[in-house]
Amino acid sequence: MIELKLTEKMEQAGVTAYRLAQLTEIHETQIGKLKNGKAKGITFETLDKLCDALNCEPGDLLVRNKSKVKKATPTAITKPKRHRRLSPKAKTR
Repeated sequence: MIELKLTEKMEQAGVTAYRLAQLTEIHETQIGKLKNGKAKGITFETLDKLCDALNCEPGDLLVRNKSKVKKATPTAITKPKRHRRLSPKAKTR
């Protein structure tokens, strides 16, 4: 799972969520979601704005947490259902 190290970078830069919202024009609620890991994703535009405001590169903000990676569960292989063929009489109805 990919996570943002936004809290750490904000502390290093000495920037509050309110100030970061002002600098990036990203709503403070969205900044909070990104900080707390509640956001479902992030656009390149948002990532670029954060990097500009925090004077860093995308790789400084993004980290891959291998322990939280969801593994695919194997599913049983089933035969496809066969459709019943219609008799010639049934086709003409």
